[in-house]
Amino acid sequence: MLNFRRIGLILLSISLVILASTYMEKRETTVIPFATPSGYSGSIMLDLPVRLIAGDKSELKARVTVIVSSTGSTPAALAGRLEAGFEELSPLGRVSVNLDIGSDVELVWTLRTSTATQYPGNLWLWLVSDTGEELLLVRELNLDSRSYLGLQIIMVRIGMILLMVVSLMMVGFDLLNRSRRRVRQD
Repeated sequence: MLNFRRIGLILLSISLVILASTYMEKRETTVIPFATPSGYSGSIMLDLPVRLIAGDKSELKARVTVIVSSTGSTPAALAGRLEAGFEELSPLGRVSVNLDIGSDVELVWTLRTSTATQYPGNLWLWLVSDTGEELLLVRELNLDSRSYLGLQIIMVRIGMILLMVVSLMMVGFDLLNRSRRRVRQD
């Protein structure tokens, strides 16, 4: 006779491991110091995905800290643009955020890929002040989008959730049969 509990627990373990592995994303964080000719300095911390699964949403973040020199004017804004061939990218085009002295500014782009391929792109950051714009960073990006076992990620996740439900039903069926046997023996 089959031991439904043992088989159900094995299937539950396998489905949990595969489901958890679909949410793993390889990321890279880089800190880049900068100094401009007009006297601004600071650092840029980039947090970007290096590899993700096709169909998943991800975020690219740029956190900028600006230190104003005593002789320079106060920068008014930070502008950024992400140029890449992603199927979904938000926000599109150039974005600007006003700067507060002494606080960090974070620009966040949300992206989604739909095919398993390499996605090249460029990230541009400018410091905008009353004297004009100064380019802080141009960074080439190369994002590796992969499929999961050759399937769309949503199908893998739905399949693993269904397998979890079936395995829990198998464990429940086995526990129900054991309790019925105990009642019959008493």
